Amino acid sequence: MEIRRILVNKNPFPQKKDCHHRQKSLSPCRWISAPGVAPGTPVVMEFQLNFYMSVDITFRIHVSADQQYQLFVDEVFTGRGCEQKSPENWYFESYDLTLEKGHHSLSALVWNYGDFSPMNRMSLFPGFILISDLPYTSLLGTGIAPWRVKFINTRSFNAMQNVKGAWMSVAPYEKYDFNKIHSENWLEPNVLEQGTDVAIKQSYDRHCLVPSPLREFNSDEISFHNIIIFDNYDNGQIPSGMSKLSDIPRIFPSETEKRIIIDLGNYYCAFSKLKINGGKGSQIRITWAETAFSDPEKPVKGNRNSLAGKYFRGVWDEVVLDGNTHEWSPLAWRCGRFVELHISTSNETLELERFSLQETRYPLEMDGDFECNDKFLNNLIPFCFRTLQMSAHDNFVDCPFYEQLLYAGDGRLEAQVNLAACKDDALVKKAITTLALSRDTKGFTMARWPSRSRQYIPSFSLWWIAMLHDFALWRDDKAFIKSHMATMRTLLDNFLGRINEDGFLHGKSGEWNFIDWVDDWYRKSKSGTPPGIESSVNATYNWLFVYILGLAEKLEYYAGDDNTGKRWKKTADELSEKILKRFWLQEKGLFNEDDSGKHFSEHAQILAILSGKLEDEYIKSLKKSLLKENKLAKCSIFYKHYLCEAYAALDLPERIISEFELWNTFLKKGFKTVPETPENRTFNQRSDCHGWGSHPIYHLITNIAGIKPANMGFEKVTIKPRMGQLRKLQAKCVHPQGMISLFLKKEPDALKVKISLPPGITGDFFYEKNTIELKSTENNFPIKVNHT
Repeated sequence: MEIRRILVNKNPFPQKKDCHHRQKSLSPCRWISAPGVAPGTPVVMEFQLNFYMSVDITFRIHVSADQQYQLFVDEVFTGRGCEQKSPENWYFESYDLTLEKGHHSLSALVWNYGDFSPMNRMSLFPGFILISDLPYTSLLGTGIAPWRVKFINTRSFNAMQNVKGAWMSVAPYEKYDFNKIHSENWLEPNVLEQGTDVAIKQSYDRHCLVPSPLREFNSDEISFHNIIIFDNYDNGQIPSGMSKLSDIPRIFPSETEKRIIIDLGNYYCAFSKLKINGGKGSQIRITWAETAFSDPEKPVKGNRNSLAGKYFRGVWDEVVLDGNTHEWSPLAWRCGRFVELHISTSNETLELERFSLQETRYPLEMDGDFECNDKFLNNLIPFCFRTLQMSAHDNFVDCPFYEQLLYAGDGRLEAQVNLAACKDDALVKKAITTLALSRDTKGFTMARWPSRSRQYIPSFSLWWIAMLHDFALWRDDKAFIKSHMATMRTLLDNFLGRINEDGFLHGKSGEWNFIDWVDDWYRKSKSGTPPGIESSVNATYNWLFVYILGLAEKLEYYAGDDNTGKRWKKTADELSEKILKRFWLQEKGLFNEDDSGKHFSEHAQILAILSGKLEDEYIKSLKKSLLKENKLAKCSIFYKHYLCEAYAALDLPERIISEFELWNTFLKKGFKTVPETPENRTFNQRSDCHGWGSHPIYHLITNIAGIKPANMGFEKVTIKPRMGQLRKLQAKCVHPQGMISLFLKKEPDALKVKISLPPGITGDFFYEKNTIELKSTENNFPIKVNHT
């Protein structure tokens, strides 16, 4: 038997030439479910089909579920799915099976969290569908072949509880009780709707099937860095006396309670697995945590390496044993750096034959590179890339521990790192498409999607346009870009509809007009919103709109619509003139944040710089005032990306590098990934792993090494290094046609340069006052400059 997960380009829907148009979107295979299961009811079901193959055969099947499944062929684990999805874009996975002549079985463990579902798991009804190659539809297809179903009563779900001080929405706690008896009654499944082809029909009330665009995930076993064992401790406080072990004990006597904390040495997302024997009545709880907390009630953590005297809080799953031998794994993956096994035995000895962790993440690997003579900058690369990897699953997610949601603002930064550093861009294309399909009846994209509740953040709709621009800039896929231009135009027209009589874009009351997590902008109901954005006019919000209009203009020219591009340019020009007149404060050399004249922020200044609409006199003034003014509202990790972009535009490489000192403080405090925010007065440092914090990789490659596309579609390259005090660097950047590599070394009277470009790609190299044309493939030359 051979099983292979594959990617397919189109839906597996048999078509008949004489088929009526309304029927073309439907598969003969149907969704099936257990009898009596209603939407909102948490349920675990097993579906099974026994069949006979008359010859040795290779064939293809396509599988999906509402909400998730594990697939088995002849009782051998085959794969899992399906990805985060919404009804109008419901993913399926495809498998090629090679079976010998004889009897075989297909089975699927399918679960639906019902009302306990996390925010990212949408649902219409609990169910399962399997579509086979056309010759085997009657033999294997659900709703046609004699599938059967039974309830799995041993698994149950419990409502997720927030880790102190932080909202979260991930898979609910699972309890598996081996003492409960599986239903042995195989039932005839309910046959439900036909499989629907998303290419022809999109609907919010049907599962509109679309092929998964993602490769199979990583599944390597994780090694343990450090193991500590305790007796049960009082009040949840970890004692200072720690017994360190080289391995997890196998035997736990009766009437024993032990806690074992495993330090994984890094941040991981993983499925836990147990092999257990005996121990009837024993309970094992597996708790994951990013780190331990310094306070029993407050979300204070301190140094992430320390455990003694702290409190272990996290998300858990647990199993109750019946005294027999079992292998068990919870259905959901968990994440963090630390794992606690809390083992309580009853009146029988428990043998823990094996505890293992299997990593899960999208197989995103670092194809780009950056290395220099500064050890700190070199250390940033694995630190930041681990953050991106842990935030890359079936979508880019904001954070793996607390939410696992694709947000447009977060996703734009994750996508930029991906495009510069990784050849695989499937997650970027999927993020663009997923968010485009989230449009509400007014035409606005959601801030996050898929999501069981709709959340609208106007600025995040604008960041979606930036994400589309970035893909057009870094990859050459004009057809993909054109397919999303209508969404972009609708968004911009919607924003233009919010321009008031005074000619400015205004925030709308009742929406979350979020910009950034800024201390100075804290309001209990709507934190992260700058002053004036709803009550009057806000400069940051309007400069953001001008900046995005500039990106939209470039997209229109790239897609071939010069007239619409000129429209966006005219709009941006007119609005930027209004902002200058209303908000520029000449004596300070800064833009006011609002009409009060009391508020100033880094955000307004950097977006004005990035807009490309300022004359040189304003740029020169901002270059001075941005550096010397200490009372500006400061960017958090999210907006430091745009601050670094502004410093690059101002040719201030040392300021870019100095901003990364914040990341150095994280490393010194024991972080293994970048947190959501710095520690500040108003927002606790909730997530210890947040994908938007990976952006220093992008800046090291594009703004320090200086490798960037010269035009849309990356037909040419521009290399403009900003080395500052660095003496030597080498970098690699991903290009659609291959890799761009750069080596620079300062010598007393010259800069030694080696550049390799993909075949057919040319460009320009800029250094100080020197401009050199780059030819395809190899370029080796010195530039005469005085570095002494």
